[in-house]
Order: sequence, then C-alpha cells, then structure tokens
Amino acid sequence: MTSAPETTDHIAVDELLPKRPTRGGFAARALWEVRKQTIMMPRIFAPTTGSCEDEDFAPAPGRTLRCTVTYRGVEVPWKVTVLSEIEWDAPWYHSGEEHLQFRATPLRALLTEEAVHAAVLASFPREQRRCTEIPAVTLVDVGASTGFRCQYRYKGLTDDLYHWQGLDVRTAADGTLDLHAEG
Repeated sequence: MTSAPETTDHIAVDELLPKRPTRGGFAARALWEVRKQTIMMPRIFAPTTGSCEDEDFAPAPGRTLRCTVTYRGVEVPWKVTVLSEIEWDAPWYHSGEEHLQFRATPLRALLTEEAVHAAVLASFPREQRRCTEIPAVTLVDVGASTGFRCQYRYKGLTDDLYHWQGLDVRTAADGTLDLHAEG
C-alpha cells in the first residue's frame, strides 16, 4: 500500500450520477438516493445500476420499499422507509401535494479494497501500513467488524522503538468504512 486511490464526496457524486429525477414516482427518486449512498460507502466512484421491487410504489408513512444497487458487479440490498415524522437530514419526496421524507437503510455494506487502503493512508500517511487480503469488492455486515485487519507502524514516544498498531476494519450503521484501533 503506497498511494491512496482518489475518493469522492457527496457533491462530486451528485455531478457524476445521472441527474436526480424531478418527475416520476417515488421508486425512481428513492433509487437515485440509494445509488448515491451506495457510492458513498466506499467513497470510490464507479457506475451503478439498480432497481426497486415496485416501480409503482405508493408512498405512505411507515411503508417500505426494497431496492438493489449493483456496484462493480456486486448487488447491494436496501430498505427504503417512508417516514411518519420529519427528520432534518432525510431526503424529501415531492409529488403534487405529497411532501414525504424517507430513510434508506443498507441491508448489507459495500466494502472495497481501494476504500480500505484510502482510509488507512489518509489516517496514517507517514507510517508503514499493511492489511490482510481484502477482496476488490465484497458485501459485509452493516455496523460490524468485517473480519479484515490492517496495521500501521509508528515510533514510540518513550522507548524510541517501532511498534505495530492493529486496526479493525468495520462498517458504520450507514455502511461507510470505520477503522478502530485494536487493543
């Protein structure tokens, strides 16, 4: 691991994805949002495709819709829930007189080797780093340890010796990468 792959942010993804739909049903708008959130898991842009189980889904508070996004050949499952209360950060669905918010929840998290290397290099740029073998793209549990590990080497402050610190590669509740120091 010597150089970090280029990562992306929300603004760049908005520009790289097809334009956000302003017309059409709830499923089309929800699918655009889950495509964006799928890319934001690894923060490495790649073309995506996707579909929702019910293109004619009629949104109502509490109803859920299942969608699937394909990223580099891996299918990421999502549950989209129409909210009954307002949440400041949830996307809106506007259609005629309907103004509803929804929450997209990944059922599995997308993990890429590039994303892990980018996160480790961004956090520990000067030290030596190494990781267990990580698949190019895989699905892992949301909000849990992935079973993959990395380490970085650092010089001790008091003993002037080099040490290795282990990192547990985890995912957060939204499926994004989360590194935790071991020990």
